[in-house]
Amino acid sequence: MSQQFLRWAVEIVSANVTGKGFSSTQLAQMLREVAETLESLAVAPQAPPVEAAPPKAPEGPPSWKAAIGRNAITCLICGYQGKMLTPHLKSKHQMTPREYRREFQIPAKVPLVSKAYRATRSRIARETGVAEKLKGARQAKKA
Repeated sequence: MSQQFLRWAVEIVSANVTGKGFSSTQLAQMLREVAETLESLAVAPQAPPVEAAPPKAPEGPPSWKAAIGRNAITCLICGYQGKMLTPHLKSKHQMTPREYRREFQIPAKVPLVSKAYRATRSRIARETGVAEKLKGARQAKKA
């Protein structure tokens, strides 16, 4: 039995028996059992070596086009999926959309929202006449 295992056993047993009224024979038996258990755990049977899998070809950075799905957009940093990416970038990565686009070479014209969300917002804008209101506001500003 190794001295190191015996020292560890003394620490374990003394932490558990303080003030509980064990006899010296009981303490010696507990020390022996704990030390033997520690040693048997340390000398676990050796597993046969596992044959290493062939190395995979390194993947390039994920495609930003694949990240923009029908119902969700995927964060290329952490894998988060949601309808809009901008709030996630600001809260979780302290990053602006401009910095994110620059890091992953995403064109500025590509919105960081899912396709379904973009279609819904576009339909609502058409129904409420946002384009006409904007056109009128621009003409009023010029005058």
